Amino acid sequence: MSEMTFPRAIELQKSFNEARDWGKDTKFLKDFLLNICEEAGEAWSIIKWIDGEKQKEIIDAHKDKFEDFIGDSIFLVFKIAWMLDIDPAKAYEATLQEYEKRFPADKIKELKHGNPLAGGIDDKGE
Repeated sequence: MSEMTFPRAIELQKSFNEARDWGKDTKFLKDFLLNICEEAGEAWSIIKWIDGEKQKEIIDAHKDKFEDFIGDSIFLVFKIAWMLDIDPAKAYEATLQEYEKRFPADKIKELKHGNPLAGGIDDKGE
């Protein structure tokens, strides 16, 4: 398979959907959003209630399940992007720029996380 780019992924998604007569009707959007939650839940169930070294061990032993989770999640995100005519590369770039401001590297390195309720930093501007 060739190197995947955002435009190529959207084109593949478009072709996949059109081959199945899956249009851009948003009446099932909520179901795709719930499906993303379901995928996250499946990944979480592999490592739930496990800490530190044991978690790393389980992840390493079941990396294929996490690869499947990533693939399924990306498929769903690109399907939603295609349905809503959203450029995922543009959305990603905007989010990355926002996160650069919200989570300054120097402060995150010092505080270790972005949860202000637990002593971290999130300059969300609220």
